[in-house]
Formats: sequence, C-alpha cells, structure tokens
Amino acid sequence: LKYAFREEMNEPLHKKLEETKTIRAEISHALQTDLKLSCKAVCFGYASNYYRSVNRQNLIRVMEEIESSYVFVNGVFDDAMSVYHEEANGKPWYQFTYLDPVLEEICSHDAVPWIELGRIPGDLIADKKNIFQGGYVQLPDDLNKWKKLLEVTFCHYREMYGEEISKWKFSVFPALYAAYGIFTMDSWLAFYECTFRAIRKNIPGACITGGTFDTVMLRQDGEDVVLQFLDYCTLHDCMPDELSLQSFTVDYSGIPRKELEENIQGKDENYFMEPAPPSKDRHKLRSDGLFIKEILAKRNMGKLPLSILYWDASMWSNDLGSDTCYKSAYLVHTIMDNRELITFLNSTQITDFYPEGRKNVPLFRGNQGMFTAQGIPKAAYYAYILLSKMGPVLIDQEEGYCITTDPDRQKVQILLYHYCHYNLDVHIGKELPRQEQMTIDRYYFFEDQGMMNFQLYLSGLQAGRYRVERYTISRDGGSSYDYWRRIGAPDKL
Repeated sequence: LKYAFREEMNEPLHKKLEETKTIRAEISHALQTDLKLSCKAVCFGYASNYYRSVNRQNLIRVMEEIESSYVFVNGVFDDAMSVYHEEANGKPWYQFTYLDPVLEEICSHDAVPWIELGRIPGDLIADKKNIFQGGYVQLPDDLNKWKKLLEVTFCHYREMYGEEISKWKFSVFPALYAAYGIFTMDSWLAFYECTFRAIRKNIPGACITGGTFDTVMLRQDGEDVVLQFLDYCTLHDCMPDELSLQSFTVDYSGIPRKELEENIQGKDENYFMEPAPPSKDRHKLRSDGLFIKEILAKRNMGKLPLSILYWDASMWSNDLGSDTCYKSAYLVHTIMDNRELITFLNSTQITDFYPEGRKNVPLFRGNQGMFTAQGIPKAAYYAYILLSKMGPVLIDQEEGYCITTDPDRQKVQILLYHYCHYNLDVHIGKELPRQEQMTIDRYYFFEDQGMMNFQLYLSGLQAGRYRVERYTISRDGGSSYDYWRRIGAPDKL
C-alpha cells in the first residue's frame, strides 16, 4: 500500500490491541510542592502578526484561557514594525506606533512580554542579503547604533510601564545562524555582549536568555561553540540568566549544511519537501537537554537553567500530523518528559502561518500552530488547556500519566496520555496534492502501539462526595481536524 486505506480511519488497527497500566498513588505523598511546568510561555511569533485580526483574537483567547506567565514575541524591529529609521544624513529616528499596541495587549492580560532582540532593521544593514519571513537575519553594521536603538526602546517602555518592565524577559538574537556561515561566532559574541550590557544597564532586574544554539547541529559540529560562549561570558562578565536553545525532534545527519539551509528557507522546489526527517528518538528533546547539561558541567555550570525557544515535532510547516491528535500527545509527552530538566519550554506558535500567494490550500494543511490560519483551535491547543489545569503539588508522574493536587488536597488532577512516535517506514516527507491531503489517513504515519488502558487506585482521599470532571482529546472529540474529516473536509467551517 502506498497510503492507508480510507476504511482505516473508521476502523483503525489499534482497536485490536490493548495494554493495561496500573497506577497506585497516595494523595498525601508529594514529589514536589511547587510544581511549575515548563510550558508557562506561549509563542505569539513575529510582532507584525498582531495586525492580522485572527492572530490578535487567538492571542487574546490564549491569554484568557491558558495560565501562561510569558508571551514570546520576536521580529520587534522588523521593517514592518517601523521602529527604526535613518534620515539621508544617517541620523536615526524612532517610532513605536506599531509595537506599542502589541505589548499593551500582552500586559493588559497580566502576561509578561518575552522579547527576542534580533532580526535587524534594514537601515542598520548595508548589504541586505539574508531575509527570512520578512526580517533580516543578519547582524548590524554599527553596534553603537544598535545599542542606541535598544536604549531608546527600553527608555520608552520604562516611561510607559515603570518598574514593571523589570519583570520582562529578553532573548538575544540566536547564535545558531553562525553555523550557516551568515556571520562569524566572534562577531556574534560582540553583538551578544553589546545587547547584554544594554539590557543590564537599562533594566537591571530583567531576565536574559542567551545563546540559542541548535542542539542537533551541536551534536554534529561539536561542543566547542558552547564552551567558547561560556568562556567568553565568564571573561567579560555577561553570563545569561538562562541558556537558550533550539531543539526540534528531527535528524540532520547526512544533510549538507547548505542544503539544510535551503530546505529550511523553502527555496524553489524545497518548498514542498520537509527540511529534515523526524528523529527516531521519541525522547529527543530530553536527550538534547542532557547533552547540553554535560557540556555545562565541563565549566561547572550544570545549574545554569535551560530555556527552549524553538522546538516542535517537526521543522516543516506542511507536516500533516501537526493537525491531528498526535500533536497533543507529543506536547504532553515532551513537556512531562522534561519537567525537571528544562526551565522554560516556549510553546509552539499560536496561529498557523497564512499561506500568502498560494491557491487551493486545505483548511488543515499541517502547519505548526495551535490554531488554523482561520482561527480554528486544534488538538494541540486543548493539550495546553489541560496542562494549565494541573495543580502545584506533584503526587506521581511516569511515562503516560501525571497526578497532582492542591495544597489542601481537596482537588486531584489526573493527566493520562498515550504517545505514539512517527513510523519512519511509512513517513512521507513531501507535500501531497491537495486532494490527498484532504482524504489520506494521517494517523497511518505513526507507530501502532494499540489501546492503552489505565487502572488507577488513589488512597488517602478524605471522606466525602467528589465531583468528577473528565476532558478528553481524541479522534472522537477535541480534534477539529477529525471533525473536519468526518463532515467531508469542506473548504470552510
């Protein structure tokens, strides 16, 4: 069979297989009394997204329904945001007409902005050559002008928000682009130090994340670049509060670096191919986190917190599994798998990228967002909703389940999941024709591990009457993609 038969969607093979897991938990037991899951940050993406109404509405909904601490925004200095300008004589001038409403929206919902300082304004670059999704992936020609831009920006928002700005979080433009040869590591280190000092001088209490190395590349290229960064920070007294990383569940091995770069940018025919195939490791992010901790230990920095800025099951914006229940299980599995290892896991992006200039794109096209480009919540969104309901006292957690409670032990939250990884033997890494995207059984591409039954025994419950609330994400409910398929995959909902 080239693809799964349509009938498999109605009578999936996994209904023939069953496994039972028995869980015994004592309510008075506490593995941790201040549980803070690493998923307390949501990724809005590029600041200019705010000016598409569906993105703005989705952001508001997420902030109201998911208990997240931070909202991650990048591209704040993209030319579309019109912050930085230069007159003919080179004299700079600044305006925040478009950036102000973005940050005002975040702060008005009691969330904290997490801002990536990068993607340089065009007027700070003479040789404009590396454009990615509307922004310049380059370093500024003049660090003094960059420093002045940061100082003016920080001053502007301090006047608006006062000392509240000290709670904000800032990330420095990723070092990972040095691996592509876009700039040298030495030039990036000078840029990093300049940015770090501007933040510390103007907002001393702000949290700074720095580095943003690609963990997959580090495994290929070696650890020297991270050690170089740590040594530089030690020597120049500019160590970040958190080491930031990019860690997708993919495998770059065997792909030449230049080809990988073109794949990621989606140039020419590469637009219709995935940049890199999925990794065989179902615990990929955890493996990468432990790998980084080993590097940090070589400089006696094993306690430096890790923040994952960019991550997902795939790097591809046309991975059909992203719309399915698989994505919700992947998110819960990965977040719980890294509960103690990762301090912050930035969420997957809130809204799918809008397919500019493309005709006849299906409503569910495999993009990585929690919502479709039309604003329909996907299974991934409800995974974050359920994670936000977990209590602060951790009773027990293993693969497939997590049990929490409140300090007074009056409420118990039980999260059950059954994660099945990609089946690489049948994985398809190219974009399918529109009709096949709409009719193919997308669950065929994953391992068939059968049904998982849970037998749960809770002891130590106080006597009384309890109300049971059950929330389920499955192909029968909680998955807009599966509903869309059941009603005939219409062009609009």
